[in-house]
Amino acid sequence: MPAKNHHYVPIFYQKGFAQADQMLWRYDRRLREYKNLHPIVNCVEQDLYAVRAADGTWDRRIESDVLSPIDGAAATVIRNLTPGTALTRRQVRELVMFIGLQHTRLPSFGRAVRQIAEATMNEWMRMRFGTLERAEGALEQYEHETGIRLIDAASMMNAVVNKRINARANEKVFIEHMFKMANELALRLEHSGWTILVAPDATAFTVCDDPFVPVPPQGAVLTGMGFGRAVPPNTTVGGFLMMTKPTSTPPISFLEFYVAEILRAAQNIVPR
Repeated sequence: MPAKNHHYVPIFYQKGFAQADQMLWRYDRRLREYKNLHPIVNCVEQDLYAVRAADGTWDRRIESDVLSPIDGAAATVIRNLTPGTALTRRQVRELVMFIGLQHTRLPSFGRAVRQIAEATMNEWMRMRFGTLERAEGALEQYEHETGIRLIDAASMMNAVVNKRINARANEKVFIEHMFKMANELALRLEHSGWTILVAPDATAFTVCDDPFVPVPPQGAVLTGMGFGRAVPPNTTVGGFLMMTKPTSTPPISFLEFYVAEILRAAQNIVPR
């Protein structure tokens, strides 16, 4: 099956910031140039959320069965926002889950997570196999548990110390942390005090690949800072979704999808 384009800023959300012709201006910081693009080809990466299945094929259900419904639910809530609207508990959860994921579903977040995971595992290997004595003990334990002896202790120690063997994190690490961190953020946002400020229709918005930008309330100091989140202008409402400092963090989770089932066959760290 050919690769599929996965949007880390959903098309519906980009359209909220688009011009009348549905085009967006994007500034490329690396190339230092502006591009006028349609949301279909903007903020997109091939198979960003795909995971390798046990049979070697790519499983794309994270995007189609998990992220797409979240985006669709949030789109409905945002489109129906009007002055005086009182959101139901379900609508609040649908919106804050979308907001949380916009912080963590980015390619930059995935790269950071992988780098941390790889650095951690490489350090673990250095401690585990950094001396001949420790390497011999680790390999003996592995042989006792599996009945397999793959390499002698001296060769293993030499490979690790001289960095000829390194850990490489696969896509599972990114996906797991993407949902975990988004859920933790959403829990806090759900129990915040919200005020929706409506902006004039002609107001321009500037966003980046993470369009929810923190904005402190007027007069606030950093230690008591709330959260400001941009909401794209549409036919009924535009402006900022202001969230005050959370009042509580309840021990609940509402991300009850089958992400764990999809990821079960994947390995966190693959030595190469």
